[in-house]
Amino acid sequence: MALTSPGVDVQVIDESFYTPAEPGTVPIIFVATGENKLNGAGTGIAPGTTKANAGKPYLLTSQRELVDTFGDPTFYVDNNNNPIHGGEQNEYGLQAAYSYLGVSNRAYVVRADIDLNGLNASSTATTANPAGGTYWLDTATSRYGVFEWDGSAVGISNTSGQSFSGKTPIVVTDTTKVVNYGGADYTPLGSVGAVGDYALVAVTTIPTLWYKNTAGTWVVVGSANWKASWPSVTGTGNVSGTPFTPGDQLTVNQTDGSTQIAQFSLTGNTGATFVSDFNTALSGTGISAAVVSNRIEFYNTGATHDGFQF
Repeated sequence: MALTSPGVDVQVIDESFYTPAEPGTVPIIFVATGENKLNGAGTGIAPGTTKANAGKPYLLTSQRELVDTFGDPTFYVDNNNNPIHGGEQNEYGLQAAYSYLGVSNRAYVVRADIDLNGLNASSTATTANPAGGTYWLDTATSRYGVFEWDGSAVGISNTSGQSFSGKTPIVVTDTTKVVNYGGADYTPLGSVGAVGDYALVAVTTIPTLWYKNTAGTWVVVGSANWKASWPSVTGTGNVSGTPFTPGDQLTVNQTDGSTQIAQFSLTGNTGATFVSDFNTALSGTGISAAVVSNRIEFYNTGATHDGFQF
């Protein structure tokens, strides 16, 4: 349309904007937001941002209904109040839905099961929620332990035979108490605990139970080294004095006596000398000895010989 007057030419141009859409077509918009956001009025949690409603489509008909359901679109700024363009926490999808509902009155909006608040900066390492069925052990207040079997046979002084005794393990949560935390060697240090102790190393997501054997070495419970840490035979006599005679000869045979494993003479009369001579003579056979609580114990890994006799 043009209005003409002396020296004046006026034009009116219609620039109205309308969103073209096929009849019956309603878009679906997927968004990512922070979890448990406030609604637009700030009076409660926006229901569309709860974890329970993630993946649920909402049919919204206005911008007001959108912010009541998903909260206001969030865009972050730096310490100088400058917008952080392209920030991974900016809610661009929600802003797109808001803009669309400014020119239309129907849209489906679905929130992905992603919490953008999990990307917030923190002075400590972020961790996800524990998986369903996870058990927590409070090492400060929980009562727990290991039951150790003595394997005793029924006898005059032990009418019940085998029995179990409770052992409370040392809980290692300090990364400086393992051999090399950075190198993934989680063996407890030799300074931790005493012979016969158990240690639960909990510096990783999978705790491991260790046992300190008579050599003062930590071995994983259930491993071959752990099995070899338990004596096949324990002497009944006290060897705290000098019960042996130098020059006495000892022969060690296979269990059936058919094969001689080793033969040697004692060089001294103490239990410690006996153990030293024994271990020297049977080095490499998988059979060894130690003095524990003033009694001699014999060990057999089974790697070379199934059993032995004197």
